[in-house]
Amino acid sequence: MITTKGTKTLDKEQQWVFLEVEVDGKVWPFTYVAPADLTGADLQKYVDGQEAFYIDQVKRNLADFPDGSTLPPMPPEDPVIAELKARIAALEKR
Repeated sequence: MITTKGTKTLDKEQQWVFLEVEVDGKVWPFTYVAPADLTGADLQKYVDGQEAFYIDQVKRNLADFPDGSTLPPMPPEDPVIAELKARIAALEKR
């Protein structure tokens, strides 16, 4: 299973796509690129079409680092998004 966690513009043609990839029952963070013009359902369709590739890439990383300790972490969340999430959480507690 592949879950899209977010995106960030890389340039006019590409965007970073932050994913969670399930391999052998564990979920691993994975970052890759996608065309910049894809959003929403179109981006998810693209990601779904790349599922086998993403799983293979994570398995390759795991073969090199079986404990996963050297896999790069997900990039930090954008400060604006973090602030909005905090405000939403505060409003939901009211």
